[in-house]
Amino acid sequence: MAIITYPLNNIEYTAEDAELYLATRTSGVFANDDFPITVPGDGNIVTIGEGIGWIRNSKFSGKVVANKAEMSLDLGLPHATYPRIDAVVLQFNANSNASEIIVKNGTAQTNPVPPEVVQTESAYELHLYHVYRPAGAASVTVSNVTDLRLNEQYCGLLRDGVTRIPTDQLQNQVDALLEQLRQNLEQAASGQIIDGSITTAKLADNAVTGSKIADGAVGSAKIAALAVATAAIAELAITTAKIADKAITAAKIADKAVGTDQMDDNSITSAKIRGGVVTADKLASGAVTTAKLGAGAVTGEKLAAGAPNTAMAATRYKLVSGVHYGSSLPSDIADDELFFLIEG
Repeated sequence: MAIITYPLNNIEYTAEDAELYLATRTSGVFANDDFPITVPGDGNIVTIGEGIGWIRNSKFSGKVVANKAEMSLDLGLPHATYPRIDAVVLQFNANSNASEIIVKNGTAQTNPVPPEVVQTESAYELHLYHVYRPAGAASVTVSNVTDLRLNEQYCGLLRDGVTRIPTDQLQNQVDALLEQLRQNLEQAASGQIIDGSITTAKLADNAVTGSKIADGAVGSAKIAALAVATAAIAELAITTAKIADKAITAAKIADKAVGTDQMDDNSITSAKIRGGVVTADKLASGAVTTAKLGAGAVTGEKLAAGAPNTAMAATRYKLVSGVHYGSSLPSDIADDELFFLIEG
């Protein structure tokens, strides 16, 4: 019969007829927690747990495969010199009319590759795991195992219909995320800034970032070019030697002082004062004179008139106007000469 309808009452069906229904699902594991692997960490044994898988080995043929009990697999001894990659495989074999979970050992070589995936009508495989076997390794570790259950190239999730769930794309995204996390952890452990954690967009425009430093914005050459060098500091600095060189000393004062020969005829000098050259009539119009003093000023005229008493007779006075200079007794002070007391 060319047309088969499945299932109908009172119809006798063969297993081949039932496979029509099963052929409507794509190959793969039923869920991502089917066929879990356990690595004891001692020796070459791994354990595979319960699970359900689907195999669509032809357009009109589909099969469901179930492992209802945990089972152990021996990966065999590793090569003494070269590494290899072994595969844990869910395999259907039409010749033996059975399915099983087996280990396919890869070829030991410098750059090992996993065993080829076989998917034909007579033999169909789903690779559940790849196990990297280092040369001479005494046991299998979790880090040696690669989970392929969501990888569409090797296995994937089953689904109804002809369009598969894009688990390969999802797995690639997860792998990329895990790789990024691994790099971040390595960078953090080495004390480096995690790539992308601090970006120029997050910082102010003028912030110093790793990319700007690398680009040359802030480089050793620019720092050196703009820095105040020791030589420049030494040249501009105020040092003891420069202070000594520029200091005002007695010799420099004497050298720059205004001498008698530099003054004009009206300059007031000690020589002119002593010689009597400077008199009241030579004083500027703004000089202090008797007329400008208050009525209570003490002058020679007032002293001569008897203003000093007996107690003041022996007192010496300093003249500030008139022809006398120095200190004098009241009897020596002339009229209109201004004086002040210097001792009593």
